[in-house]
Amino acid sequence: PQRARISITDRGLVNILFDDVPTEPVKVSVYSSGGVLVDMKTLGCGITEHSIDLSRMPDGVYIIQLTSRDKSITGSQLVRL
Repeated sequence: PQRARISITDRGLVNILFDDVPTEPVKVSVYSSGGVLVDMKTLGCGITEHSIDLSRMPDGVYIIQLTSRDKSITGSQLVRL
């Protein structure tokens, strides 16, 4: 499976960096700690970096989930605002 690094800035910007170029679209879902979907984007093929602005969200813990159709990219990470 392909690896992706997820980091967050002090301003609530979540940065996603893929180690390799994705060969198919990747769905990025953001869930609240209560499991509610609060944001979702689909990244096109070939995008190796993407940022999501969560600064408008209330402080708390969020789950960032990455999923590709063939499951070559899958995983999740907790971030705290």
